[in-house]
Amino acid sequence: AVMENAIDPYTMEHGYSVAQTFIRFLENRYGDNAITQLMAEFAKGRNTDDALTTLTGKSLDSLNRDFRQWGFANNGNFASTEPWPYGHLYSPGIDPRIREGFTWGRR
Repeated sequence: AVMENAIDPYTMEHGYSVAQTFIRFLENRYGDNAITQLMAEFAKGRNTDDALTTLTGKSLDSLNRDFRQWGFANNGNFASTEPWPYGHLYSPGIDPRIREGFTWGRR
C-alpha cells in the first residue's frame, strides 16, 4: 500500500504509452514477429539491451534515434485491429480467467 501511494499516475501512464509505441515501432520496422523474437532472446537469458541489439542489429543509441524519428513521423492515434495479439505468450498467473482452468499438483 505504501508503494501504491508513492506512484505518480501520470508517470505510470506515460511509461505505458511509450512502451506501447515502442512495441508498435518494433513491429513496423522489424516485422510482425519482432516481439516474439524479442521474447525468444529473453528466454535465452539475454538482458533487454542485448536482446534489442540482437533483434535490430543496431546499437542502442542508433535504435533510440530511429525510434524517435519514427515517432515524430507516426504520431497519430493507433488503430487496433485485434484485442491483444500476444495472448498465447501469457503465463497462467497473469489472467485470472486462465488461472481458473489450471489445477496445481503437489511436488
